[in-house]
Amino acid sequence: MLSSAITLTLPALHPGQKRVVSEAKRFNVLSMGRRWGKSTLAIDRLTSVALEGYPTMWASPTFRMLGDTWRLLSDQLRPVLDGEPNRTDRLMRLVNRGSIEFFSLDSGDEAGRSRAFKSLVVDEAALVPNLRNVFQRALRPSLTDYRGDAWLLSTPRGLGDFHTFWRKGQEEDDWASWIAPTSENPYIDKQEIEDARRDLSELAFRQEYLGEFISMEGAVFGGLSDAIVREIPEFLLRPLKADVTPAWLSLQEPPAFAIGVDWARSASGDYSVFVVAARMGNVVWLVHVDRFRGMPFAAQQARLMRLWRDYGNCAVLAESNTIGGPNIEALRAGGMRVRGYAMQSQTKARLVQEFVLGLERGTLKVLDNPVLIGELAAFEGTQLPGGAIRYAAPGGGHDDCVIAAMLAYHAARTAPATGPAADEALRELAANVLGGRYTGF
Repeated sequence: MLSSAITLTLPALHPGQKRVVSEAKRFNVLSMGRRWGKSTLAIDRLTSVALEGYPTMWASPTFRMLGDTWRLLSDQLRPVLDGEPNRTDRLMRLVNRGSIEFFSLDSGDEAGRSRAFKSLVVDEAALVPNLRNVFQRALRPSLTDYRGDAWLLSTPRGLGDFHTFWRKGQEEDDWASWIAPTSENPYIDKQEIEDARRDLSELAFRQEYLGEFISMEGAVFGGLSDAIVREIPEFLLRPLKADVTPAWLSLQEPPAFAIGVDWARSASGDYSVFVVAARMGNVVWLVHVDRFRGMPFAAQQARLMRLWRDYGNCAVLAESNTIGGPNIEALRAGGMRVRGYAMQSQTKARLVQEFVLGLERGTLKVLDNPVLIGELAAFEGTQLPGGAIRYAAPGGGHDDCVIAAMLAYHAARTAPATGPAADEALRELAANVLGGRYTGF
């Protein structure tokens, strides 16, 4: 036991955390909303065992995710550490022979092999690829010597292996599991949670803040039919035409336009797509789709430049992956104000959730374009083994219109409050259109 002369201060548990401790069994699975305090609880459970003189283990999905916990425990346990923490071996030894050893689980089922632990924690367990194999082949055997306990904690991610373990907690004697919302943490501002409820789609909020297991597989854009409009106002379709320009110039808040761009190589068989969005108040309309293929990049750039001028030199958001980068540089050199968007799994998921929220809230209107509607209706989410969702067109299909539409919607939503249609330069251009002094269209 530690000397009574050593004073150690650890964070106090809130009532929800205390409830979990009182109901805990040997194997414990916590599905909690963001900022519920699951990491604080995990640290409390692990350090309490290490302070009794036993070896313990902390595991995270990647080595990078270990950093915050390592630094936090280095400070909190400093009075009882036996020397400096060993960064090379990722090991903290306590003066009473207890220890905490840190592992990343991105190397498969090798973590913890040939070790023996009294207690282990898997933080953000839903993000661990092949969690079931890792637990059964490496983590569970490491608890045999001491008949140790385990804590698997995470915000949920679909219905993967983490959900399987959570179900065991509802059905098996040695297992316990809980679901608890962010709001159970008394230190989180309740208004912040309500703001998140407004900003996220219903499914995303239930997963991220209520800790619920949500399946996002299958068709993604469920509210699409209610958002389709057959008629688009002329001043949104052709804003800089002499016969329609007065209509939007007379509006108290002129529309803000934006273009979303998804590129394709001329020989790839895929389509390049430009989608125009217009924001009026808090509603964004998808008003124009330009879809084509087999065109060299220089011709694509010229085609986009003409569309950009048609909509008053508006904001442009283009996919910047690989072929996108050189195209964006060329357009900037030509005077276009264009931003790049790196399309990766996480950034794509954010666009999807934003688009879904627009459909749910009625703040997104979609023109009745058969190709665009078809791609949106077919676009699907497929759950990967680690619980993440891969968003794409079904096999053999296209999602070029979907990508361009999501980029246009995002760009229109985030455009300045007045929008480019209220800029003095655009108003001057509109005046030239009305006076017959501009014939570029």
